[in-house]
Amino acid sequence: MTDYLPRSELPSQPMAGDPRRIRQRTDMKLRAFFSVPYRKTIPWAGLAISVMLGLFSYWFAIANRYVVFLYEHLGAGPFQEPNYSRHWMAGLVASGALLCVYTLVGWCYRSLVAAFRKTDHMPSWQHVWLLSALPVAVGIWVVTTRGKNPTLPGSLSARCIIAACTGMALALWLADRMVRQTSEALWVILHGAGMVPILLLLRAVELPSYGLVSPSSAYLLGVAGLMVGVLWIAGMARLRLVWRKPPLNPFSVFSAGLGLSYVVLPFVHYLFLTPPGIRYISTAGNFFAMSPVVQLLCWGIGALAVFAMNKK
Repeated sequence: MTDYLPRSELPSQPMAGDPRRIRQRTDMKLRAFFSVPYRKTIPWAGLAISVMLGLFSYWFAIANRYVVFLYEHLGAGPFQEPNYSRHWMAGLVASGALLCVYTLVGWCYRSLVAAFRKTDHMPSWQHVWLLSALPVAVGIWVVTTRGKNPTLPGSLSARCIIAACTGMALALWLADRMVRQTSEALWVILHGAGMVPILLLLRAVELPSYGLVSPSSAYLLGVAGLMVGVLWIAGMARLRLVWRKPPLNPFSVFSAGLGLSYVVLPFVHYLFLTPPGIRYISTAGNFFAMSPVVQLLCWGIGALAVFAMNKK
């Protein structure tokens, strides 16, 4: 004869909105994020580490730093502006190179996998970043503080590490999208391109306070950048609707805008917008506002435009 337990003695099961079930799902996501599949991730992390540390070793230990960082240009010493910021901008330029290399290798890998009908073991970009961030940080610290004179002070080396690790995250994310979802990634990049004039031109409103341009020219440039960016983002959102495609994730569009503005463009400047035979790293003033308040304002307005135009 079957014995039945009273309802009060039955083991409780968490309901859909129960905090325990939410906590269980969160724990599972965190475990999946941090449980790195080492065997398939190590080669890709090695690629990222090789590109980043290879470039930092070249710039800081092998190349002529008076050329790479324009020491003594306009009488500015190695640790005076605008040369001071060129050191940590190296992390963003190296990330731009990583974006190109990782995308090219990823395309080749997936083409070979498809041709030979093998299982695709390409790891997620998060796992690659988790496995490569610490070696890159340690390597940059050693190269910049123990390499060729003048060695960087600890605070500046830390800025190089922060810029490099942040740029790596954007580069790996964008490269992963390009490799796995090329057509959708192109849509995201086209949408994100609308953020570039907002981020790079709106900051012109601070220039009159430094005596660089007249107030009327600065405000005209800032307003023009804002209008072009907003119209571009709105036009791309409208085009998605015409093609009967669902709206893009606003966070992805915002991240693409950051990647284009602060990873792709500094790398393009280094490769193509410098005099022949004199490749130097740009100063941060060409991409970032000098005032933290103005920089936060640019990011906020760019985010507002993206999230307003890409509502799901």
